[in-house]
Formats: sequence, structure tokens, C-alpha cells
Amino acid sequence: MSKKIIALALVLVTVATVFTACQKKLDMYKINGVDVPVMTNEDGKAVIDEDNRICAIVTDRDGKVVEYAKDEPQTYWVSVENSYVVDDTVYTPVFTMKGLDGWEFNAIGGMEKKKTNGKCKIECAQVIEKDYLDKSLDEYLEVRDERNLQAKELLEKEGYRVSVEKKVVEATADSIQMIYYKEQIFNSDGSLANYGECLYFQQGESDKYIIKYVSSEGVGHDENFNFLEFVNNNITIRPEKEDTTEAK
Repeated sequence: MSKKIIALALVLVTVATVFTACQKKLDMYKINGVDVPVMTNEDGKAVIDEDNRICAIVTDRDGKVVEYAKDEPQTYWVSVENSYVVDDTVYTPVFTMKGLDGWEFNAIGGMEKKKTNGKCKIECAQVIEKDYLDKSLDEYLEVRDERNLQAKELLEKEGYRVSVEKKVVEATADSIQMIYYKEQIFNSDGSLANYGECLYFQQGESDKYIIKYVSSEGVGHDENFNFLEFVNNNITIRPEKEDTTEAK
């Protein structure tokens, strides 16, 4: 698969553009014992918000920065003090997730299948795109669907077959209503090029989250693995924080 097609394929799962040009050395911060690239302020210190979450930079498997647009790196927020692993479970402010045999936890509270070099992974994270922070989940997914349709058309022109499924489900141990996507890309010979399943849900008026299972280039994908069953049995969404501010 060419670099061009890989970039197009990743749109379906990550809705991002891979930046492959020369880039400056990234500032690293140790989170859960792993060095993670982070955004820094004018003083060279890591950007941390009022909830003590650090602003980390998304990179692809080759360490290249993933961007929203030119010189705008894609970022995500990681809880520095409140994300930790005990035995076979990771705890974060938003969810808890039990581990699986043959998988290991990564730096952002997700899991990677062993011996896949990060190409097969499960993650749960907040959706942070600056133009949609205040938008509802439905508004955000409408834009996502439009992007995916454009990517699908480009891939099919290159001879790939793309399969996309979307439906409403109740998922996690809490039976929360979520929007489910299953997205597969096949080579012209019928072999699997990329595979992804994801669940979107909303907390509060505009906080959007995704739980996703991704197999880049089909590496590590097991047809017997049931993503929805895993989510229902292994992931619990933590209750929303109550507003304790007294009315004046």
C-alpha cells in the first residue's frame, strides 16, 4: 500500500492528515512511565489545564506529527495524576478498562496488542477538534461522515473496496447509548488493508468521546475478536462530575 493510500485510509479511523515533512524535535513528558510528546508554552513548560490534564501531541507509528492543518498538530488531553494502572485495569477520570491477555497498556490509557508495533490497539479518549469543541455529537458526526464519504470515493478510485456500517447501540457495562461505526478497507485482491470499529458518546452538553479498535494494514486483527462484547464486559464509563458550585 502506498503512503498516499495509507494516509487516505487513516482518515476513516482517525479523521486526520499525516504530516511527513521535516519537524522540530518534540518536547517529551513521562506519563505512566512512557515518554509522550507534548505541547509547550512560551516558557518551554508542558501545557496543563485546570483539571491537571497535559496537552499531548498525536503522532503516527513512525513518530511523525499528525496535523489538523499545516503547522497545527492534533492533540489530546491526558490526565497526569488521575490515569493509572492497577493489576489488569486502567483507571482514568472518564472510564475504567480491564486488560486482555496478549495486550499491554500504552501511555494514554489504551491498549496495544503485543508484537504489532502499535498497529493494533484499543483506545478511549476525548474528541478534541478546535472547530467542534462546543458542538453536539450529532453535529460533529455529520462532519465526520462527510469526510469519510470523500475518503471512500478517493480510495475506490484507486481500486480499493470500502465497507462502512453505522448504527445506534447500547454499549459498555453502563448500557450507554452510543453511535457505532465499523469501517473496513480491502485491497483489490480482497485482502484486508485497514480495519476499524469505534463508538462515539457524549457527556454533558458538548464533551464527546470515542472508544476505538484499530488494525492498521490489518496487522493483528482477529476475526473472532468481538469489539462490542469487549466494550460491554471490560469498559465502565465513570459518572459525570456534579456541579457543586453554590448558586448566588
